[in-house]
Amino acid sequence: MKKRAMKIAWECKRQKKKPKFVGGKGQYFVSDEKKLLLCAVPKVACSNWKRIFLVLNYGKGIRTDEQFNDSEGIHLLATKVNLKQKSDEEIEKIQSDYKIMIFVRHPFDRLLSAYRDKFENSTNTSFHRKYSADILKKYAAYNKNAKEPSYPSFEQFVRFVVDTPLAEMDDHWKRAADYCDLCRMQYDYVGKQEHLQEEATAILQSLHATDLVSFSSRNQYYKSPATSWLMEKYYKHLPTDLLMRLYETYHLDFVLFDYSFEYT
Repeated sequence: MKKRAMKIAWECKRQKKKPKFVGGKGQYFVSDEKKLLLCAVPKVACSNWKRIFLVLNYGKGIRTDEQFNDSEGIHLLATKVNLKQKSDEEIEKIQSDYKIMIFVRHPFDRLLSAYRDKFENSTNTSFHRKYSADILKKYAAYNKNAKEPSYPSFEQFVRFVVDTPLAEMDDHWKRAADYCDLCRMQYDYVGKQEHLQEEATAILQSLHATDLVSFSSRNQYYKSPATSWLMEKYYKHLPTDLLMRLYETYHLDFVLFDYSFEYT
């Protein structure tokens, strides 16, 4: 994980990338006792990490099954431990003195997860109300269904994403490099979704925090089919030129996090 952090620092320097602090403070979660700061990337075990930081801050007493089995409850509670609660002077000290970490995911896997969660499986969410009608109208020519759809197809969604300026992307599919200021902040640990259980546990062990909390296995919270099967199912139907545009959109994430592009 430290080697990945060093690679990111080197790559940012090589490419002379200096993204602005575009994500605000709400995506950063802090434990003063453990001197740890996390940028929680949406769709990368985000709810689970927020649960952990709540326990690190308040102890086992804050956890209830109702609170932590409901993602909205987690997100609401977690506002108590994000950087919005800190002054600018405190934040400067945290960035200087604390260990900073992030967990990342293959860009295409993360994008698909956002689509399935926010559109395909939850058509009554605020995302559906905010985006679906406009996407369906603008990309109606790419509707392959005989009847009127209630939410965008994956191809329509991808076309919307690649046509959206980077600065205007929703947090759930914004590039992690931008969302977490990868080339502005010095990260100490960069974990990967593909090794989530092992690497999250290693971090908690290094913090001597395993007596307080453990990182829940994926099977406890997720019921989705295997990632490889889903990736094949959705991406194989996209035109090659659209895949290339999508790769260019997320190119910085591919480079910084050392992921390969295999969907041509």
